Amino acid sequence: MGLSWLVPAVSAIGAVFLAAPVIIHLLFRQKPKRLPFPALRLIQQRKRQLMRKLRLRHLLLLALRLLLLGGAIAALGRPLLSGAGRLLPVGSPIAAILIFDTSASMSYQLEGQTRLQRAQTLAGEYLRSLPEGSRVAVVDSAEVRVQFRDRHEAQVLLDSLAIRYHNRPVLLAVREVLRQMRQPDDKWPRLPTVVCVFSDRTAASWNAEAAGEIRELRAEIARSLEHLSQEEEAAEAPQLPMLYFDLAPPRPINVAITGISLAVGEGGVPLEKLPYGVNLKQPVQLQVDIRGVGAPVDLEVELVVGEQLQEVRRFQIAADEGQGRNVTVRFRPFVVAAPVLQGRVRLRSPDLLEADNVRYWTLLAQQYRVGLVADQAGDVQIWKNALEALSLRGLLPVEVHVWTPDQMLAELPTQPPEVLCLLNVSKPSEQFWQRVRDYLRGGGRVVLGLGADLAPSAYNTAAAGQVLPVSVQRSVDLPFDTFVEVADYGAHPLLVPYRDWNTDLTVGRVYRVWQVEMLRQEDQPLGQIIARISHEAKPLIIERVFEGAQGAGRLLLFTTPLYRRTSANWSDWNNFYQPWQTNFALPFVTVRYLLQAQSERTNWLLGEDLPSVLLPATAEPGFSWELRGPETRSGTLEQRQRELFFERLDRPGNYTVRDLQEKWLRAFSTNLPPQETEFLEGRISEEELRATFGDNSLLPSDSPVHLVELARARLGQNPPLELLPFLLMLVVVLLALESWVANRFYKPQAEEAEHV
Repeated sequence: MGLSWLVPAVSAIGAVFLAAPVIIHLLFRQKPKRLPFPALRLIQQRKRQLMRKLRLRHLLLLALRLLLLGGAIAALGRPLLSGAGRLLPVGSPIAAILIFDTSASMSYQLEGQTRLQRAQTLAGEYLRSLPEGSRVAVVDSAEVRVQFRDRHEAQVLLDSLAIRYHNRPVLLAVREVLRQMRQPDDKWPRLPTVVCVFSDRTAASWNAEAAGEIRELRAEIARSLEHLSQEEEAAEAPQLPMLYFDLAPPRPINVAITGISLAVGEGGVPLEKLPYGVNLKQPVQLQVDIRGVGAPVDLEVELVVGEQLQEVRRFQIAADEGQGRNVTVRFRPFVVAAPVLQGRVRLRSPDLLEADNVRYWTLLAQQYRVGLVADQAGDVQIWKNALEALSLRGLLPVEVHVWTPDQMLAELPTQPPEVLCLLNVSKPSEQFWQRVRDYLRGGGRVVLGLGADLAPSAYNTAAAGQVLPVSVQRSVDLPFDTFVEVADYGAHPLLVPYRDWNTDLTVGRVYRVWQVEMLRQEDQPLGQIIARISHEAKPLIIERVFEGAQGAGRLLLFTTPLYRRTSANWSDWNNFYQPWQTNFALPFVTVRYLLQAQSERTNWLLGEDLPSVLLPATAEPGFSWELRGPETRSGTLEQRQRELFFERLDRPGNYTVRDLQEKWLRAFSTNLPPQETEFLEGRISEEELRATFGDNSLLPSDSPVHLVELARARLGQNPPLELLPFLLMLVVVLLALESWVANRFYKPQAEEAEHV
């Protein structure tokens, strides 16, 4: 038990006044009257009797008055009594935190109700059963706000809950609530608390990292609860009551479109991983991934391009109860004839969960120019073949141009390419280096391979030093078994594709490199080493960044040639031309990495990504824009920026962004993450739930639960009891008692004196 004071200052100051009755008693105590009796013995005996009676009466009145004054002072201090017992008294108020999963999977319909509507009905019953004075917080998983209200206000918030497609795992909301409970503010009610979670156990609702922290927070909160009394040490320690109401359909039946891809060969590239668009006026082919769960289906799926129905395909999925099956459906190729093309794929027959029956797409048709520069045209043939093949497959929409150094000097000022590849220029001139420097400072991207024929003196001039991050010294022969080494397991964006492909870069062997020395400016190196070779850790790939008004230019320098000749006197410097990993892949990952500044992704997943569009180069502060689609927005730039981001878009669909004069247009699509409506794979087990929320925490949606009784059984914590009304009643009783005692004592004494 603990005692606290709402107004401690009044109690402290009032305690001083308790000395007043004692002082008054000592100063004004009555003395016995002198009575002239003839018999001295009788007088002395009477005096002793009167003294004893007066002393007892005055002490009793003093005690009553001290109690009266002390009770009044204590009442003004408003004391609180907490931890008075192991069980809540019947009718005691509690604080209930109701956390709702409002993601798309909760729109699954069962018995005429969505899972969210069932959660609202269940929570409404609990609200009506709570005692008067209880406080309730209704928390939406999409936007965590813990605000306690009375039952009637909480019911209004409960009824306003709706499906939010831009969402996050409900476990993140639970973690945030427990963090606030660990350090509550002044608005947090001082009442026993029960936490209830309403969700459906899908993998998208879970987060392993948050689950571990929730377990730690539960233990910490339990330790902070008031300790048991000495007599109850053997009893079970109090725990924070947490409940997880399982609203998942027991036997889910669903058909979902889980993704759209650009068909390439026998496989496909998901549109979310296609940031470079497709070639204009080139046929493309889309394919959709469809998943059926719980029952065999025979359905139709339609492709809409623009607003025109392009094709309808029938498909079958043989999925039994409790099983899921996948199928891929390919549509006929069609031509992208406009710079921006949008559409959708939709199931023709609705089912119990409509949120995943449609998927939207946006294709951006564009063409990037790549310039390949070498003294001899044959030195760029490997890169030319690789880039053109990638373009034909729709993986990289590029237009390849082959130039000599002199042709590059003529083309670069008029029609600069997005990427410039200098694969073998033996003796670049001062004008050559100045032109490349201006191109980089203007935001250009350059791949520079040190060729076998280069003259080091032409690469060590002052003009070359404004472009290169190194000085070139001499060629070095390496042992035959020298291979490529990358830092941080290939974490650099240039090398990440190799890691995604689960490809071992050590298949790339290097036999000879140019030895280089890093240049410095103000004691800082001008470049960053991305990859080395195993022999003496000599640099292989070096990157230099150029800051300019039109964006950051970027130079990738390779210290070994990026070509191979078929002449008889040619000696290989490496085997980059042989395996697929370094033949087609090396031009692909290099050009793609350098194109990232100009690339524009057009397909996004809600809740996982932040949709954005590239602004025009002329967008200055004051530039006004408008978003159109399932949601509309508008705004004006307050500062110069390269991209425009759209936070918390909540509706899947096709969107367009344009300026007010409609001279500039961009487009993108948003869709649900495929795992959001997956009810079988990755379903959270009962063991995981109980380990996270506690034993007996998992309950079916129709389980009868009384939250107050739950708090009584698991928490055993009384709400703080304010003693003010009880102290006021005590003051009234003491006042009446003091008055009666004073009249009772003094009146007989006066009558007795008259008789004497």
